[in-house]
Amino acid sequence: MKGEIKIDVTGAIKKTKTLLNLSKATKYQLTAWGSDFVKYLKQTAIKGRYVGKYKGGVRTGQLGRSIKFIVGIFGNLFKLEVGSWGTKYAHILEKGGIIRPIRKQYLTIPFPGVKGWARNYPNAFVIKSKRGNLLIVERKGKTGLKPLYALKKQVKIPAFRWLEKSLGDRKGKLDNMLDKSHLYRVAEKI
Repeated sequence: MKGEIKIDVTGAIKKTKTLLNLSKATKYQLTAWGSDFVKYLKQTAIKGRYVGKYKGGVRTGQLGRSIKFIVGIFGNLFKLEVGSWGTKYAHILEKGGIIRPIRKQYLTIPFPGVKGWARNYPNAFVIKSKRGNLLIVERKGKTGLKPLYALKKQVKIPAFRWLEKSLGDRKGKLDNMLDKSHLYRVAEKI
């Protein structure tokens, strides 16, 4: 006489596999959110919503090109970093502050439509305006002057908080993507 018991553990194996894939699912969700957030920063925060709407706006696009994200795993800790790498002025646009010249006596602040550097205008010269500001101008015609640059000892940049505000705008989406039940469903598909 023989007794036999059969137990189907397919469901348990599937659940175990899903639990083991939670780490991959978390990284996948962080990567998806990071990619979406970088796109949001470039299209919305920098070009219009926070930085671009102010006087001067976006000139070269260097800040947008420098924005990247990194997802790292350190044991049981996941880390997502989003920021600007390689752009010196990203920090001052975020926090605000005063910019002073380093190698020269004055900063050269271009007027709208002026391209390049002051040294690219060999016939330009410095005048003092009626308000007492120093300007680099170029002679246009016999009597006209075209202002190219304002000379300033320092400039105060307001805190745009473009990264902080954007993180606040998009934090809810990340919270939804990392919700336990949603993360579990993603892990099941991996």
